Amino acid sequence: MEDLNGSSRRYKGDSIWLHDLPENLDDIAHLKGLILHHADRLRELPKNIGILTNLTNLLMCGSRLTNLENIGNLTKLTSLDLYDNRSLLSLPESIGNLTNLTYLCSRQGKLTTLPESIGSLVNLTHLALRSNKITNLPESISNLVNLTHLDLSSNQLDSLPESILSLTNLIELDLSNNPLTDLSVLQKLPSLKEVRFLGVNLPRRYWEKLSDWRPEWLLDEENADVRCVLVAQVRHQSICDRLEATLLDS
Repeated sequence: MEDLNGSSRRYKGDSIWLHDLPENLDDIAHLKGLILHHADRLRELPKNIGILTNLTNLLMCGSRLTNLENIGNLTKLTSLDLYDNRSLLSLPESIGNLTNLTYLCSRQGKLTTLPESIGSLVNLTHLALRSNKITNLPESISNLVNLTHLDLSSNQLDSLPESILSLTNLIELDLSNNPLTDLSVLQKLPSLKEVRFLGVNLPRRYWEKLSDWRPEWLLDEENADVRCVLVAQVRHQSICDRLEATLLDS
């Protein structure tokens, strides 16, 4: 462990772990990977951050970033992880400059919307936005045609846009802890194999309006967790009435 202008550092190959950026970025211009862990003094990225021309992987977790505008200067990035940046209220339009990104994570934050420019990230395969305050998805999300994994869990989505139908390569989708009532748009996604919602992985027949779920499905549903979710949604009395159940013991 050494100091780089007062910042503790750890090396792993061509990557480095820091608690703050050095004053002279030339000192780390050769890096391909950079981890900024709990950089409490960091509020924004410096304008000359683009000097890190070799940087492909950047992780900034547990920091106090409020302005990320200059992130658009790191055009070689393929992976960007912004985990646990609770002072960051939005992603800048300049993030659309990062067209080489394949992985973008901004979990445990306070994002309420996504910029339209996110649609420029056409090489993105993984997008993780768990535990934010997102209420809707931009129309430009339809451009993310290479997306295979999308995590929108623990947000405030009450509907899914038709534009999501363009995500024809999507394999896994997590919608847990969102106030959604209609999943029927998902039926038209040809590659989608796993949808997580209401705490379980839902089989395809449940990708409908929740009001259209049928008590009869209980008769051949083998997954106990899914059965519990089904009972909770269609209600006990409705099940008894529709299935003409006989009361044996109260």
